[in-house]
Amino acid sequence: MWVHLTRLNGTPACVATNLILGVFVGLSAAHLIPYAYLALWKKKKKQGLALFAKRDKLVLKYFDIPALGEPIRVLLALGELDWDDERVEFEDWPKMKPNTKWGQLPVLTLPSGFELTQTKAICRYLAKLVLVDGAPLYPAEADVAFVVDEFIDAFEDVQRKIFPTMKIADPLEKERARAALFASEGDCTALLEKIDRTSGDDGSMIPFRTTLADVWCFFFFKLLKCGFLEGIPVKALDRHTNLSKVERRIGDMPQVKAYYRRQAAISAESNDGPNFYATFAH
Repeated sequence: MWVHLTRLNGTPACVATNLILGVFVGLSAAHLIPYAYLALWKKKKKQGLALFAKRDKLVLKYFDIPALGEPIRVLLALGELDWDDERVEFEDWPKMKPNTKWGQLPVLTLPSGFELTQTKAICRYLAKLVLVDGAPLYPAEADVAFVVDEFIDAFEDVQRKIFPTMKIADPLEKERARAALFASEGDCTALLEKIDRTSGDDGSMIPFRTTLADVWCFFFFKLLKCGFLEGIPVKALDRHTNLSKVERRIGDMPQVKAYYRRQAAISAESNDGPNFYATFAH
């Protein structure tokens, strides 16, 4: 049923018919509505935006930090979608948590009220809708989509190497541990070198094609550089020349640059702490 719903020709009659069939076999309207939107979008995809994005607003809920919600923000900005960026205060989270599906953020709410969760799942969903140069950021070809997912998982392997350092209480010890990870013989450096060698040298993870893997590379490099993870030796990342090209190319896209310039300005005005988004804006 899911396959059929995502392969409709986009006519209202077909959408209605499949919604009725879906309800008949036991699928709730809340689950079917997003696929109806997707079917209608496929009819209009040459316009470059999802149909619902032109008429309704999405709502992203996540904390005011450049972490798990950030690649979603990049996609929403890149697609020029109509969305609200609801930044949750940490003191409000305990009250919100029991009312979320998995007890965690981010959550992206569609105009239908249907809630999307899990960062990578949300990113794949949006990347199927957001077009760059007429092509979706998540490829339709299974083998190319696999390479995209493989790159993202490889970046996640690097991040997992960093996780143990978050438990280190002493700031100096934490910085030393992170510096060791990104030293010339460090574990993170070794993984990033492998990713760098495997990626394209034209500013794209997959040569001559813009995909979700590029967006993830941009997000991940900016996360490492922005100061949110204290002690990462930023200059050490310059050795990964292919990945640095991807970071610059995505960051130079007008929609991305405009979003982060605005966000850096908002962050500068609204808090006295470090402005992580200044790095994303450059």
